[in-house]
Amino acid sequence: MTLQPKFSPPSHENADTHARILTRLETMSRADFEALDEKTGVSLTSPPSPASPPQSPPRQVVVDPFKPQSTLPHRQHPSDAGYDLHANETLTINVGATKLVRCGIRIAIPRGVVGFICPRSGMALKRGVTVLNGPGVIDPGFEDELGVILINLGDRHFEVAVGDRIAQIVFIETAGVEVVLGAVGDGEAGATARRGGFGSSGGFGEALGRRDNEDRDKTGPSRQ
Repeated sequence: MTLQPKFSPPSHENADTHARILTRLETMSRADFEALDEKTGVSLTSPPSPASPPQSPPRQVVVDPFKPQSTLPHRQHPSDAGYDLHANETLTINVGATKLVRCGIRIAIPRGVVGFICPRSGMALKRGVTVLNGPGVIDPGFEDELGVILINLGDRHFEVAVGDRIAQIVFIETAGVEVVLGAVGDGEAGATARRGGFGSSGGFGEALGRRDNEDRDKTGPSRQ
């Protein structure tokens, strides 16, 4: 025996109900729809907002404060780019001398990120002490104790104490590139390719010479 699917055509009563609903919707004003929005909690007057794309969690830099009195890198303000690095030893940097100041921490930077050790502007301006190789590059594979190479370019000895902020580290994502063998200089740039470098485009020396010429023009030729 073959079973036939049951199908009930819509009744005239349902059709009349649908027709009345459509007629009501056609005659409703925007105010009517807004009132219905407020009553039902479903917005009929504005399109649904697009869903926000999922945000990936921030990459993590693992810090191991393996020495006593070591301090974790931290930002002074939530929007700061640099994390302060703190000394974990007491020493003196004489005028003109260079010292490696250890921080007492190990860090593990994730692949695709580099840490740049940068000077602190206050130390550089007020005391003439800066990061000698700034920015120092901390690669993802480096997991030994973090240290900062400081040089004293000031006119007096510089004392470093445990806990002093001596530099800052900035974490930046790196581009994944591949270095390949090839000829350089015959590409599409042609005549617009830049050459020289090392100040070939001008700079402070050029401006200084221009000011000297202007000063001579104002005062007249110098007497020998």
